[in-house]
Amino acid sequence: LFINGNPKPAQWFYGLLFLFLVIIDQVSKKIFIGVDNQLWFITFRSVENSGLIFNLDFNQAINSLLIFLALIFFCWQFYKNLRQRNIFLLSAHVMIIAGACSNIIDRIFFGKVFDFLSVGLGFTFNLADAYIFFGLFLLLTTFSNQKKCNIS
Repeated sequence: LFINGNPKPAQWFYGLLFLFLVIIDQVSKKIFIGVDNQLWFITFRSVENSGLIFNLDFNQAINSLLIFLALIFFCWQFYKNLRQRNIFLLSAHVMIIAGACSNIIDRIFFGKVFDFLSVGLGFTFNLADAYIFFGLFLLLTTFSNQKKCNIS
């Protein structure tokens, strides 16, 4: 992804990954909103969510502030880590940023986020929430592995 240490090719890759994730999330919401069906252990059920991931909800002002601060933090971290050439670390940041931006798009245009996936854990989510969750998981495992490598 890097050519002679130049991050430009990587920026294109991560930019395209960001766009791909946002588009897939937005299209999936258009397809599954209004659908009430079950496929194996996944239930498709439309839910309007004015709160945060895992249906956490404070109030609109606090929710918006938390989203804004988190988005700024992860964008800054992505930029700061761009030269590290760690595809897992950078992809994790892109997943988190794409998930947050896709849900922000919903909030701007509809005043709420549309969730449609349920796997029997007591909450309903969408692909953007999954991006955020797996991005955070990937960040934690990447940092954990880096610390193990630095200790050895």
